[in-house]
Amino acid sequence: MSAKNANGKRTSPAVNLIAGGGAGMMEALVCHPLDTIKVRMQLSRRATAPGAKPRGFVATGAQIVKKETALGLYKGLGAVLGGIIPKMAIRFTSYEAYKSALADPTTGQVTSKATFLAGLAAGVTEAVAVVNPMEVVKIRLQAQHHSLADPLDAPKYRSAPHALFTVIKEEGFRVLYRGVSLTALRQGTNQAANFTAYTELKAALQRWQPEYSNSQLPSYQTTFIGLISGAVGPFSNAPIDTIKTRLQKTRAEPGQSAVSRIMVIAKDMFKTEGTRAFYKGITPRVMRVAPGQAVTFTVYEYLKGKLEASNWAFVGGKFEDPSFTAPPHTVNNQLPCISQCGIMQSGITVSSELQDAFARFNSDTSTFCLPVTITAETLTPLTPISFQGTPSADSFFSALPQLSSVLQPKTPIYLLIRRTKSSSTSLIALTYIPSNAPVRAKTLFASTRSTLTRELGTEKFASTVFATEEDEVLGQDAWRERDGEGPNAISREDMMGEKERELEAVRKAEAEARSGTPGRDIGIGGTFGPGSGSGMRVSMPVDEAAKTALRDLQDGGLVQLTIDIPTEKIILADSKTSVEASAVASHISSSSPRYTFYHYPGSDVVVFVYTCPSGSSIKERMLHASSRRNAITVAEQEGHKILKKIEASGPDEITDERLQEEVNPPRDQGPARGFARPRRPGR
Repeated sequence: MSAKNANGKRTSPAVNLIAGGGAGMMEALVCHPLDTIKVRMQLSRRATAPGAKPRGFVATGAQIVKKETALGLYKGLGAVLGGIIPKMAIRFTSYEAYKSALADPTTGQVTSKATFLAGLAAGVTEAVAVVNPMEVVKIRLQAQHHSLADPLDAPKYRSAPHALFTVIKEEGFRVLYRGVSLTALRQGTNQAANFTAYTELKAALQRWQPEYSNSQLPSYQTTFIGLISGAVGPFSNAPIDTIKTRLQKTRAEPGQSAVSRIMVIAKDMFKTEGTRAFYKGITPRVMRVAPGQAVTFTVYEYLKGKLEASNWAFVGGKFEDPSFTAPPHTVNNQLPCISQCGIMQSGITVSSELQDAFARFNSDTSTFCLPVTITAETLTPLTPISFQGTPSADSFFSALPQLSSVLQPKTPIYLLIRRTKSSSTSLIALTYIPSNAPVRAKTLFASTRSTLTRELGTEKFASTVFATEEDEVLGQDAWRERDGEGPNAISREDMMGEKERELEAVRKAEAEARSGTPGRDIGIGGTFGPGSGSGMRVSMPVDEAAKTALRDLQDGGLVQLTIDIPTEKIILADSKTSVEASAVASHISSSSPRYTFYHYPGSDVVVFVYTCPSGSSIKERMLHASSRRNAITVAEQEGHKILKKIEASGPDEITDERLQEEVNPPRDQGPARGFARPRRPGR
């Protein structure tokens, strides 16, 4: 298992804070009543009374509702909600940090042992920082047997803040850490077992289902493995939890140490209540913890996926709209033009200031790097970085750490670098686009990099480098590996990761789009309009079954093509006959992009429909958007003339009326359009 997520990067603390906090609040709201029942069962001493049978889980819950109303089940919820956000933030953030620290330094893989230790350390961390004080307050509130329906039945603790204030006032601040050793032991073993079981089960499901190897599992599978992993912890440390609850409920005796109190409580429980007393409340605890972990992991994975896939950028826990991201690279107090530029930005040129700065950089061998950014739709220079001392063959590697001053977590930048070697020097044009940079910034910098080298003089650069991680810029090993490809030459293809290849596809496709016939911007980084040169195009092989289905397409027939992502090949997704126009939408996938060819009944018109649901992955959207022209060409080669083209975000936009409008447009609306504009979403 890797220390990074499916996108090849570590989850940011801000994402852990929001996703973990949301998951924790949902878990508390759903499962807190079970925790109240568990606490009451653990505090019950009915077994010590002659002839009294211990109340079961259902009976205890019914008794609480009968005497205290249903709201009695939510006693202590305020304390839980007050601590749940920092608790979950600390749990997931510290777990990821410990996991990264224990990962193999060369491969980045995390063993099961490392996962167990990371979970153990995360549990201890959250116990000391948040859980123990929160549980002291929570247990004091839950232990009160007063009716919330009777205003005359006044409790000692009115609320979580009041309980906190009262406990500190009467017993001192240290009481909040009563039983902290047991809490740390319980939380540590809980999270060690929990994360290990969850990680191993998740890895097993991903091995059995290769289509989810680099993506999230379906929610129901996440819930299932969360339920199983959540049940493991309670059985392993039930005695610890029961003793801890008794310890935190009682007042401290003068001169009695924590260890001696723990021993007294354990001996008293064993002597008066028997061995089974240590497992009191195990049923509601499992019923509380297991569903709680199922809810937590399901909501956490869902929110984390949404946050990482969104266009919102997170730095230090603050939200920033990518359209108005304020990167630290500024020139004359102006920001890069990300906020003013669309996805298909054209007309960005090298400024006169950059031309002059580059001329000085090219002639001054003491300058190591010239950073470049985009400001006001022009390429502008930043402050140059010089070598430390007289340049020599080893100066390049010793100067690399200086580049960290211009590398920012989510801000792309160009670096024109002087590469020193034993016998010569050369210039390298490096494009740094962080994996978690806003989508608009990624596309803008990727599509403009060729302009930079072309206008400064392609012949002046020995090579170009594309990087998405700081280590690829600052690490000596990365540069030595590049040098190994040949004398002063860099081959990027073998070194590119998935994200780099996607951005490379953007760059190539946009360069092709700029040289073709202008079309309409569809918001995915390219254009699609009439003419042989329009649109983003990526040549891709086509399966024979797809060609055969298109060849056999008849009146009322429907053929759907898609792209097999692992093989990057256009394949047949579905083929139907005698399809009514009103039923076309029901045959189109609502979760994955599709190329649909529909032979409109009673005519010789074949309508091409391209659908790209918003939930599709970046790679799916990029490949399908850049290969539409290829799909149409295949259909035309099989004898169909594609004159009607529709683009939609989902099948619900493909109605009978819309198809009719495309095939037989009203006379007073002029000739049919070559490509239909997407409908505005409903309010």
